Amino acid sequence: MPYKKNYEPAVGEKATVTTSKTSQKISLQFLAAKWPSEVIVRKNVGTFTNGAMTPKTQANLDSLGQGPPERIRIGRQVAYPVDAYIRWLESRVTACGRP
Repeated sequence: MPYKKNYEPAVGEKATVTTSKTSQKISLQFLAAKWPSEVIVRKNVGTFTNGAMTPKTQANLDSLGQGPPERIRIGRQVAYPVDAYIRWLESRVTACGRP
């Protein structure tokens, strides 16, 4: 099944921001709803995040030990389970602007 190139939230669907006095938690679960597979191959990370993360940056973070802790190798390709990748991505996201 081919994947779509643009993963912008549909009308009424957006990233959820939960705020408290100490931190903000941003949910990116809408990305998983749009992805046709249970895994994300590293070369498709840019498509999955709509350009927010590039495959090269992801490879560099992995080599530094700062990438998602759950990853698998399929031949020469590195892939990440979608839910684990989203949890890792949410841990790296910060809100911009005023709370």
